[in-house]
Order: sequence, then C-alpha cells, then structure tokens
Amino acid sequence: MSGVGGDAVELDGGRAEAAAVVAQQNGAAEPTSARPSWYALPLRYEPAELGGLPLRRFLDALHAEGATEVDRPGSTCPLGTHPLFQHPGALLPGYAGHQSPAVRRFPVAEAVHATLLKLPVWHREADARLADAYTAAIAKVATHAKDLLL
Repeated sequence: MSGVGGDAVELDGGRAEAAAVVAQQNGAAEPTSARPSWYALPLRYEPAELGGLPLRRFLDALHAEGATEVDRPGSTCPLGTHPLFQHPGALLPGYAGHQSPAVRRFPVAEAVHATLLKLPVWHREADARLADAYTAAIAKVATHAKDLLL
C-alpha cells in the first residue's frame, strides 16, 4: 500500500495469490501532466486462473470475508445493453419507435464487462488499512478458490 501523490491509495499488486484479479489498465499513454481520476477501480476477474470458479461465487466469498464494497458494475455496462439504448422511448418519446442496437453486437465490450468487478477509490492515507484489508480478502479467497469449487 502506498499513497500516490497524496490523492489515492493503491492496492498492493504484488500478491501472487490474486493473479486472477488484475487492475484494468487504460490502453492510452497518459500525459505526465495528467493524473487518472476514477470513481471506482475496475478489476478484471479471470476465472480460468482459479479453476473456473464463477465470478458470482468469487464475489460472494469476498462479501463473506467482509469485503462488501466489491461489486459488479451496473450502469457502466456496454452502452448497447443499457436500458436507455434498448428502450429509449421510455425517457425520450421522440425515439419510441427507434430500433435499439442488438445485444451481443459488441462482443468484446460485453466479454470485458462480464469479467469486471469494481472497488471504491480510497483516496486518503487513513484509508490504507481498509485497502490493505480488501487486498488480503482478495488474496485469501483466491488462495482458497479450490474449496469453493466443491
């Protein structure tokens, strides 16, 4: 754990046990004058790394460990699957007859979303212990994943 510029608290990425959960990286190079700003930390869950343990079961185990703020992104889904785009007439009457994009039209975005978890972005040094506790919970659940497959 360490503070980053006094603005954010980082999770310790050095835990080999948590290889199934990786921080989602922005593909673009960031200018040196820019600092990322997130309302949540997106994490990719790789079930194959844990013997095929379903994401829902992994998430339930995290909650049982007290890591209750880990959850699945809802409103940050692929836009084509968002209710606003599936049924725009409910909010925008002028689009009542508009044909919505087909679900599964964007398979890469949907596949990424299907493996996402998110954490709050803790930003104070006082949050370091909480972030450490979440890192420990993720590592513990990952370490005991085979027990969850029974």
